[in-house]
Amino acid sequence: MIASAGGLLALALGGGLAEAHSSDDRTQALERRVEELEARLERIESPPNVPPYPGVGDNVVVPLEAHWSEAVAWRGDLRVDGAVSGPVVAVGGDVVVGPDARVEGHIISLGGEIDVHPDAVVHGDRVGLTRPERDDRWLAALARRLSTVLGMAAFAVFITNLFPERSRNVADRLRQGAGWYTVGGAILGAGSMVGTVAAVLSVVAAPLAIVLGVGVALAWLVGAAGVSRWIGESLPGPERKPWVSALAGAIVFGVIASLPVIGPLVGTVGALAAIGAGSVSWFGKRAVLDV
Repeated sequence: MIASAGGLLALALGGGLAEAHSSDDRTQALERRVEELEARLERIESPPNVPPYPGVGDNVVVPLEAHWSEAVAWRGDLRVDGAVSGPVVAVGGDVVVGPDARVEGHIISLGGEIDVHPDAVVHGDRVGLTRPERDDRWLAALARRLSTVLGMAAFAVFITNLFPERSRNVADRLRQGAGWYTVGGAILGAGSMVGTVAAVLSVVAAPLAIVLGVGVALAWLVGAAGVSRWIGESLPGPERKPWVSALAGAIVFGVIASLPVIGPLVGTVGALAAIGAGSVSWFGKRAVLDV
């Protein structure tokens, strides 16, 4: 009987000690949580710091104890564990917002995904433009190139019908010697760039730069259609109508300009030739071909 009473007393005493120990653990956990909340509140109320400028391809992490004015990552992932008073932007990467994070601005991911923890505080909107899957990238690239080619073809047909004589003049001049007009187009293009810079630096040069820029734009407008017409008329086959030649030439030129290696070079040469021959077609006489 005495042994049984002693066992009950020991069991009660052990339970009391265990309950006291458990209560101490909960108290310590609450104290740590209060300290964390106080630290977060102090961090949020402090003035934001200017974040370090990341390099291209670097992953950016906002530390737990940090308060940044903004967070930006270029072609890298961005993780936010601390506080950000402005936007959070990742170009070509993912955005991950941790449980203790606080974001006052918008969260934007261009080419990535956005993952926000449910406990995080986000006041701005979330905008994500995810990149296509790997299996669909070639299809998206093909669609972009096809739309570019079709746009060039429609543009060439429209300008050829709007300025039939001038587009024919450009085509005739290119048949005489496309190289010289390409050089002339390069000179005019360089002059337009210099004029633009001069307009930015000096108000006096602004009118001249505007006139030069408009002239180059008009030259390219007619010259591009003339280049397409010249290419189309050079293709084998029976004689075609002007707009048919411009359509065929624009498609051929657009396909070649879309190739990975030689495409940019072909596109640049074609644009310079269009500017050179187009400018002469506006201000010069009609070309006389040797028969």
